[in-house]
Amino acid sequence: SIDRIHYKAVVTETHTVHSMLLIVQSTKLQYLELLALPATASQYTVAVNSVSAKPVEGSNGSILVPLLVGLNPASANGGGSRKTSVEITYFSQHDPLGSNGTLALSPPGVALPVSVQTVHLRLPEAFTYEFSGDFGKRPLPALAYPIPAAFAFATGRRVVEDGYEFSPVDEHWPEEEEQSEQMKVVKIVTPRMGRSFHFDKLLVIDGGLLLNASYTDQKETPSRSWWKSLL
Repeated sequence: SIDRIHYKAVVTETHTVHSMLLIVQSTKLQYLELLALPATASQYTVAVNSVSAKPVEGSNGSILVPLLVGLNPASANGGGSRKTSVEITYFSQHDPLGSNGTLALSPPGVALPVSVQTVHLRLPEAFTYEFSGDFGKRPLPALAYPIPAAFAFATGRRVVEDGYEFSPVDEHWPEEEEQSEQMKVVKIVTPRMGRSFHFDKLLVIDGGLLLNASYTDQKETPSRSWWKSLL
């Protein structure tokens, strides 16, 4: 099962930057499949337990994220490591925003039960929005659940003979420095722009959730007091 999913989407004129953090309860799974991704999704950046990982293309546009990364293999297979964090960032493309339209902003689906799922949308300020889908029509004033932190289980390990005398040279261990370089993850920082809208959903057991945002240019929105112009 999945304890927590936090999904964030930052929408620009022609693109959306998506980021997702998942806390997976069981590490006995070898892969986590993400479903219902945008058809134009590309440039995936994935980190499992803060270690860079390479997703595998699945069927029907899904991707498979390897979960046994950044863990001690013995403890992972034996269930010793009970939780795994997965961080995913990717881009998608949409038609240029017009005076009105609808944005499909549904989070990717998973085939596991989810205890808590939260959503943070950052949308252009020039529009008014109406929301529909499984998260309801009214956004929350703020996130009701804090965003969890990603895990980092990987540590260096040296084996020396009994009685070994350490020296300043031991501060730089070539093998561990090489491993550290391999573990580095290039994380994309989503820009702080637009208006924020928050949503949450508890106990998701039926796969993906729908979330659509219908937008209208504020200049095109008719005024409620239009009759005053006739006076």
